[in-house]
Amino acid sequence: MVLRRVSPGRDAILAAIDDTWATIQDEVYAIRDVEVVVESAAAVVYRYTFHWRGVVDGEARSGTGRGTSIAVCREGRWVMLHEHLSR
Repeated sequence: MVLRRVSPGRDAILAAIDDTWATIQDEVYAIRDVEVVVESAAAVVYRYTFHWRGVVDGEARSGTGRGTSIAVCREGRWVMLHEHLSR
């Protein structure tokens, strides 16, 4: 499943994520082969492969792809700043 729309603003992004997760029942999602590209006390950039499986429209489905994420440390907590997934 690939999200193929631009979602401006936090509320639109959260709604798109909720919509995607509601579509996939009994989902199992994992990342593997994590490669840290840049790491500091304030930020980390990493690449990985992702694997998922679940039920979509009553049928078992699965997929895999590549991901790149950027996380930043804000007030002592790590938060996701950006994520890109592709097949």
